[in-house]
Amino acid sequence: LDIGGWVGFTAMIATALGAKRVDIVEPNPMNFIRLLTTQLSNQNLMKSWCLSNSCVSACDDNQFIGPFEKIYTSSSNGQTSFDENGGIEVFSLTLNKFRENKKDYSVIKIDIEGAEQYILEDLPIFGDSRAAIWLSLHPAILRNQGDDLEAYWQKIARLSLDFFFSDGNNCEIGIQTLKARVLSE
Repeated sequence: LDIGGWVGFTAMIATALGAKRVDIVEPNPMNFIRLLTTQLSNQNLMKSWCLSNSCVSACDDNQFIGPFEKIYTSSSNGQTSFDENGGIEVFSLTLNKFRENKKDYSVIKIDIEGAEQYILEDLPIFGDSRAAIWLSLHPAILRNQGDDLEAYWQKIARLSLDFFFSDGNNCEIGIQTLKARVLSE
């Protein structure tokens, strides 16, 4: 499961390593077109990739991402803004929808540019699965948007009951080290 598929790097690696199916969620319409073009250019990906031009959030209501100029001119959101005046409306799914599918994911990658704050409380639904969950944290984006990093940190800290944390080198790090990194300037 690749949430925040961008242009498909993780999905391509998973496919090359033998994944029979990769579910890819990408809200940015420009990136989604790139993913679709890649899939249509390779018949093998037609069988193994399941693309969804949607986002993952805390509710099943449509959400707004943006601003539009950033989405249109960049390969990444760079900033997530649920502002209907400057954003693009996309279909939204909760993590529960993926768990309802009863698929046995081996890897769940989540890189959603600060919007992870909206799904942190739902992550424990995968606590009983055998999946490795790679969650990218983006406190700098949230700080720049003026969000409450302490509340963000509290949600992350609750995850320590079900998960362990690692750094970019895949080495386990303690909760206090992670806290210092999340709350640092």
